[in-house]
Amino acid sequence: MNTIESRTESLVRRIFEAREEYIRLKYDEESDQELLPPATREQLQAAEVLLARPLPESYRAFLSLHNGWLAFSGDAQILPTSELGADWVRDKLKGIVLHFREFFPTIDLGGAFLVMAGE
Repeated sequence: MNTIESRTESLVRRIFEAREEYIRLKYDEESDQELLPPATREQLQAAEVLLARPLPESYRAFLSLHNGWLAFSGDAQILPTSELGADWVRDKLKGIVLHFREFFPTIDLGGAFLVMAGE
């Protein structure tokens, strides 16, 4: 069956393996990236309550397989549900929204949230 979860898992596996090989070839070291265990139904529901909206289908599919991807790119991570309401994530989103509104003042970003960020 070609569900969004199976397509997501296939894509994640290919990206993970490609990053492992790239870091090994370029730096002659092991990657520190880490795929976290799946989010529980309760974690997904809590994230949707926190965000006051349903998670996008693709992000929900990813979280159902891996509740975050640490060291995705440098210090950037695909955020686990536990980080969505963290102060550092909220602060980063506020800065992004302010910067974005400077250049695109007519676009409504009221429902925006981060799925990937680094400290």
